Amino acid sequence: MRCFAVRNRALGLAFCAVIGGVGLAGCGGDELKPPPLFPVSGTVTYQGKPVPGATVVFIPEGKVKAKDPARLRPFGTADEQGNYSIAWSEEHEGAATGKYKVGISAVEAVNDEEGDSQTKPANAIPDKYGNPSTSGLTATVTEDGENVFNFDLK
Repeated sequence: MRCFAVRNRALGLAFCAVIGGVGLAGCGGDELKPPPLFPVSGTVTYQGKPVPGATVVFIPEGKVKAKDPARLRPFGTADEQGNYSIAWSEEHEGAATGKYKVGISAVEAVNDEEGDSQTKPANAIPDKYGNPSTSGLTATVTEDGENVFNFDLK
């Protein structure tokens, strides 16, 4: 997965590390079996408007052992209306029960002044939401709940 730096370089690197963990989680000789998974969905809005293309990442709270399937970070991408659903991996929809910190980023490509094909990324939402430690966003996935988490960012 290719990461782009955002305006706040440290925040961009932190978010890339989080997203990179998703891609690396499947690497290695032994494939993890998923824990019981439950559907998770919601909507991402910023100032009341949908955020298309927003990446939503759930980070399990607490310490997670290296071989624990919970080390994977469930994630999803919002559609044009800001609706997302979470997947544990490419093959498995949903998330395990538990408490999560949530990070959301919405990086847009921006052409330079001359219309050059190279683009510079810009975050469509405040950078603080990209880091689960500073976003203030949380979710608790339960077996018997609806597990719908709407994030209206300000």
